[in-house]
Amino acid sequence: MLKDEDFYLPGTPYTKEEIRAVLLKKLNLKGDEVVYEVGSGSGTITVELALSLPRGKVYAFEKDLQRLTVIKENLRRFSVRNVVLLPQALPCDLSAYPPPDMVVIGGSSNLKEVLKQVGACLKNGGVLAGLAVTLESLAIYQEFFQNSSFTDFDGISIAVTRFKKAGSYHILNAQNPVFIFTGRKKGEKNG
Repeated sequence: MLKDEDFYLPGTPYTKEEIRAVLLKKLNLKGDEVVYEVGSGSGTITVELALSLPRGKVYAFEKDLQRLTVIKENLRRFSVRNVVLLPQALPCDLSAYPPPDMVVIGGSSNLKEVLKQVGACLKNGGVLAGLAVTLESLAIYQEFFQNSSFTDFDGISIAVTRFKKAGSYHILNAQNPVFIFTGRKKGEKNG
């Protein structure tokens, strides 16, 4: 697991190391999966996924050009070679890419449409994971998983508090809570 300070993060929002650790544990990667990451942001999850998939591949979707520059630097910094960086947002035409074994949604401004598309293209038995920091996203994930062909639904909330030096004292510096939702698409694994 990489430390936050190992990444190039020039004031960009990013998924903290504690959240990445729990997410990777929940995904239970085998090392050869095809993973779509939607809303790659700064690339912290992208890099962790890629390093955990020595025989797999990550298709990282990010539409923001400034964030793409940050992701490229983080991929270079960690010598990551198994990522296809896609400068676009979902939904989009995915016919040129192999169907994913897993999908991780870090963020999206059109979450309902993204969930519909990735839910359809995900392999049977594949895992869908989504991170949420807003109440609106929480409601969308809950509705999606309740009304879809996914089983093993799970949702957790993680609240990380770090110590911060304040003069001769240490105070608690609470981070925003993050929700991680996971579900498995019904059907026998294929592919």
